[in-house]
Amino acid sequence: MSAFIFGTAYIDSPQRAELVQMWIELNLHRNPEFPLVLIDSASDPMWRAMVPQSSDVQIHTVADGDPLPRLTPGLNWIDFPENLGHLSMHGVDGWGRAFCRGVELGLQHNYDYVINIETDLLFRPHIAQILQDVQIKDIEFLSGWERGHRFIENCICFMKTDYLRRTDFIGRYDWHAQKPGYPWPEQRMEMLTSDVLLVKPWQGLRDDFSQCASEHIPYLDYITHAHEPELYYQFLLPLMPPGWLPPSQRVGT
Repeated sequence: MSAFIFGTAYIDSPQRAELVQMWIELNLHRNPEFPLVLIDSASDPMWRAMVPQSSDVQIHTVADGDPLPRLTPGLNWIDFPENLGHLSMHGVDGWGRAFCRGVELGLQHNYDYVINIETDLLFRPHIAQILQDVQIKDIEFLSGWERGHRFIENCICFMKTDYLRRTDFIGRYDWHAQKPGYPWPEQRMEMLTSDVLLVKPWQGLRDDFSQCASEHIPYLDYITHAHEPELYYQFLLPLMPPGWLPPSQRVGT
């Protein structure tokens, strides 16, 4: 069984750079058996350089439609030559474009499964254990549920590549045609996969309304959109090796 983990990113601040670095460190530590892929939407080199791991890896800049590089163990970094923006702010589904690139990577290189864990989401469960269950039960599309917004948590997706190919997922999602407003990308993805979609009740939240507090952290499977970086630090500390410190608190950073 072959699989990889990918997440999309646009790095535009020191805080975002630190979160991307923590996402990299968490996944390399917890899920080392899977290649890790960061799909960058042409982040400014000034901000990207604030991700320490970016200096240790080759960054492949690939235009739409060009062949994607084969993956190697550890971190892989694939960039777009230009940034198209965000659907709600610029009217272009730049996230959908990047997500579809992750799907295309699985299709081009014939992986059995494609796993999306977005770079602004920290995920506690071990990927291998979930993927084993997905394979045994022949689940074709697995996601979580975002209770606050009442749509799927499309920042966590376990996808069978055969399903993505058989149903022409990229063509049906059609990021070029997306417009601001309903349906949002999360809702559109739910509509497109409703015939096979399985929603797993992971405990987590998008902290869009600043409702997360320190006492909630031990009970969460994931956290995203945290309103304070300390919540990410608290989430990560028990998951990382002894002595781990947040990137911004390390000597020399």
